[in-house]
Amino acid sequence: MSGEIYPDEAQRALAEIEQRHGQVVDLMNIPWWYWPATAVLQVALGVAVDSRAPVVLGVVIPVYVVGMVVVNVVATKGSWRRVRPRRDLVDPIGVFAILGLVGLTVGGSLGVAFSLRTMGVAYPATWGVSCGAVVLIVGGPILNRILRRRMLQNRGIVG
Repeated sequence: MSGEIYPDEAQRALAEIEQRHGQVVDLMNIPWWYWPATAVLQVALGVAVDSRAPVVLGVVIPVYVVGMVVVNVVATKGSWRRVRPRRDLVDPIGVFAILGLVGLTVGGSLGVAFSLRTMGVAYPATWGVSCGAVVLIVGGPILNRILRRRMLQNRGIVG
């Protein structure tokens, strides 16, 4: 062995590295079902709030909390079990994209709910979180694409 690396060997090694980086990014991807599952839980909470019935609230609030914990653990367990991602995998643009979706969802939900409540519309919390649910269902997959693209670009991979 001369220790010389031939161009075709280097090309194969780089392709392998790019493939592995893509696999790490794919592990970090939020599953498709996460967004509708979260949306359903939020709408259920909104319905319970609008009911104002102590029994309904007493049942739905713990179901919501446990449901959100389960959904989040199941959605993220694969990525944390298999690989420990670098802290800089999500850049500031990715962080702002995440915060933007959260802000739009929460701010939009609250804005709609409080506006409807002041106008005397029935079930304002349900309508508000329903609007937030639509934002999650539509915006979640868009966020996934943005984050995946950013993570691949940050590693020098175009995908």
